[in-house]
Amino acid sequence: MYEKEIILLPKNKILSMKIFFLFMSFLMLGLNSPVSASVMISPLPAVNTKTDVTKNYNNKEKKQKLADFKKRMKALRHHENAGDRALLLAILAIILPPLAVYLHQNEINAKFWVSVILTLCFWIPGVIYSLLVVLDAI
Repeated sequence: MYEKEIILLPKNKILSMKIFFLFMSFLMLGLNSPVSASVMISPLPAVNTKTDVTKNYNNKEKKQKLADFKKRMKALRHHENAGDRALLLAILAIILPPLAVYLHQNEINAKFWVSVILTLCFWIPGVIYSLLVVLDAI
């Protein structure tokens, strides 16, 4: 029904295939033997996780860090550091004008889209417009 074809390869092709398979077998044997490895991996010492965690972090320290983080986030929300925020937004207005407008407005509105269009047309008008928006000149 089906006839089998015998494919005869030239001798140089057979020789190159033998060399390739011989090289691959030596490579695979070399990777499996620990003697030929340049770095020996030793097992890690046993760690008692409960005692290590309680030594490094107390519940009081965690609560204090969380309270400090919440205070910093509250300060950012209430703009207690408005001068720093304005300076960062001005720098960002030069680098990425639409992002600065979005962060200043806290929403995607018409000013954001005008900034995107001006930035895509020519970068300098986008920078000028976003600086005007961020510095509340518009």
